[in-house]
Amino acid sequence: MTKEHPHGINLPQVKVQDTEEITDEIATTIIRRAINFYSSIQADDGHWPGDYGGPMFLMPGLVSALG
Repeated sequence: MTKEHPHGINLPQVKVQDTEEITDEIATTIIRRAINFYSSIQADDGHWPGDYGGPMFLMPGLVSALG
């Protein structure tokens, strides 16, 4: 999907250390990178296509039945 919907904005990757204070600018850049990524893999009808989850797809039903 990324090839069909290139986002065009190339924001720099932000590395934050454990002791570093997160500023508004850093948080904004991180959020914009995330939004650009997810909008680039989103299909035209609004969903995010993906692979079948395999056995993990059935796990919530099994957990609730056994719980």
